[in-house]
Amino acid sequence: MLTYVKSALPVFILLSSLSINAETNLSEAIKAPDYTMDGSTNVIVSDETKQSGQKSIDELLKESKNVDTNMFKSIEKPGYAIAGSIKSIITNETGQSEQKSIDEILKETKTDLSVTNLSGAYDNTNTLEQYQQTMMSTMKTMTPVVLSIYQDTGVIANITGTTAPRIESNIYITLRECIAMGLEENLGLTIARYNPALEWEGIRLERSVFDPQFYGIYQWSGAKTPRPYEKYFITGDRKIVVGNQTRYSSGFEGNISGKFITGLKYSIGMGQDKNYLDPGGVDGWNAQYGTTVAGSLEIPLLKNFGIGVNLAPMRIQRNNWRISKEQLNDDVQNLTTDIINYYWTLYFIREDASAKEYTLRLALELLKINTAKVKVGMAAPIEITQAKARIALQEEQLIVAQNNILNAEDRLRQIINYNMYDLLRPKALRPIEYHLVPAEKPNVIDISFDEVKCISQAIKYRQSLQIAGLQYRNANENMKIAKNNLLPEVNVRGGLGYDGLGGNYGNAYDDQYTGSHPDWSVGLEVSFPIFYNEPVATYRRAKYNKDQAKISVKQEKQNIAVEVRTALRNVIADRKRIQATREGTKEAQETLRAEQEKFNVGQSTTFLVLQYQDDLATALSSEIRSLADWRISLSELYRVTAQTLPAQNIAIDEFYEIPNQTDKGITGWIWSEGPRK
Repeated sequence: MLTYVKSALPVFILLSSLSINAETNLSEAIKAPDYTMDGSTNVIVSDETKQSGQKSIDELLKESKNVDTNMFKSIEKPGYAIAGSIKSIITNETGQSEQKSIDEILKETKTDLSVTNLSGAYDNTNTLEQYQQTMMSTMKTMTPVVLSIYQDTGVIANITGTTAPRIESNIYITLRECIAMGLEENLGLTIARYNPALEWEGIRLERSVFDPQFYGIYQWSGAKTPRPYEKYFITGDRKIVVGNQTRYSSGFEGNISGKFITGLKYSIGMGQDKNYLDPGGVDGWNAQYGTTVAGSLEIPLLKNFGIGVNLAPMRIQRNNWRISKEQLNDDVQNLTTDIINYYWTLYFIREDASAKEYTLRLALELLKINTAKVKVGMAAPIEITQAKARIALQEEQLIVAQNNILNAEDRLRQIINYNMYDLLRPKALRPIEYHLVPAEKPNVIDISFDEVKCISQAIKYRQSLQIAGLQYRNANENMKIAKNNLLPEVNVRGGLGYDGLGGNYGNAYDDQYTGSHPDWSVGLEVSFPIFYNEPVATYRRAKYNKDQAKISVKQEKQNIAVEVRTALRNVIADRKRIQATREGTKEAQETLRAEQEKFNVGQSTTFLVLQYQDDLATALSSEIRSLADWRISLSELYRVTAQTLPAQNIAIDEFYEIPNQTDKGITGWIWSEGPRK
């Protein structure tokens, strides 16, 4: 027994000295004050951040690989800042010093999500800069391929990639660039942009009912009919012979007909013809010339009479065109909101994966300490088993988080249609796999909203309410048509024409102008269904639809009020969550620090330390989630108040034009008026 104590004494003294050193570092670390907001960098920092040099968690973790007990130095610093997808989660002391990205962390742990080794080029280098220099020198010898991405200027820029070998790279993209790309490239929005043009052509179709119609025909005809006659011979004999009587005629006929908006129908026309007749005897050819002019009117007295009922279909179609415009505005607003939500969701998932990576590192370092203690007999083997079990669980969570990153990237990539056609090509033809990385961090600011003002603004500008109002107008027009169909059809018909005949066209027209050969008609037309089932059913359906549309407007106003109130509460609650989760992260750090101190002196167990590590990971994830949720709830508030487009400085007048249409064609020649903005 004495021999065992003597052999373990040096190891105990060494571990005690390391614990004292770790405790000293911890006591220095926790002196950092509470959180404040640094608006210039959009990173949550402490009051001492702007003064002192700082180290990131990842740098501290690298140092912890050399000294096991230093593993808890990084977690003792109160107030982790969310540095976006470009940078990892940093502590309050991380300010002006160089900060490592998630990609660098993953390279070190051989779980890189964004950059793979280029034929072993990174194996012999120590820094990311050396790796990039080696890769660029290798890429100079490869075939370049031009890839397009949006830069901060909002224009298309070119990046030169390679055809082989296949590598993965990050594209850091801002929210503004995502919105610009989505509005320009999203396929669903491109399809929706055709709808106003389609509805405008529907107006033109309804207006064509009142367009005059021209009808004309020019024809030639001929016929030979049998004609018996007597034939005389020199001898004085006679014989009945059957010959031909030949007739030829040519002429034209034309008329113009149409309908006025009052329901009156008209038609006016003229024609002329020339007839040649060969009786088959000795008389020879006879020619006759004829002319005619005629007109007719049909006047409705009950059904289909009046401007209102005849213009109702065109008014309905015009309202449909306005609905398509409002729907397009709503589609643009919804798309913009979805892009914002997907952007910040991707930000959260990436930062959440970084937090899980960090807690996994802590568990790995704790496993090293427990392994060392078990070797010298200061801990039971169950301590190693507990650490390994927690590591396995955290590795599973990290795998899920990394998969969620790829899924979130695909959702954002699809909605902005960024290089989606590459996914349809074989991998051999896709030398570079790009990953979208948010280049912005949630900028937390205090915004005040007035509930009454927001509701009134939403009622004034919400596209859904505008659409409901236009649908009510359509129901009212359909009511007019249905009421008109209840009337019997009573029409007065009348027509008048004059004919002329002569040896030539001049004589024929002179004869026509004398009015000697008039052709006239007058009549009364009556038509109505005997049982009236169809008109009555149509009228009642139109009446019910009108009542429904009227109630729908009221219901939409109520929905808007509830949506605005809900969105306002979510914004306020998520803003409070940010502060609460920051405090929760700070308390989780303090709890873990205290538990580690107890663990260092043998008053705690591995199970409790791992549990508090998991609590810290949960607190970090909640803080990141609250930041992303606040931006998402703010975008939702802008959407329900119809302020998304003004907030993002988006004007969509050009969206009313057909995409990629530069030539108006024959419609532009016939009609100078196009779809109005």
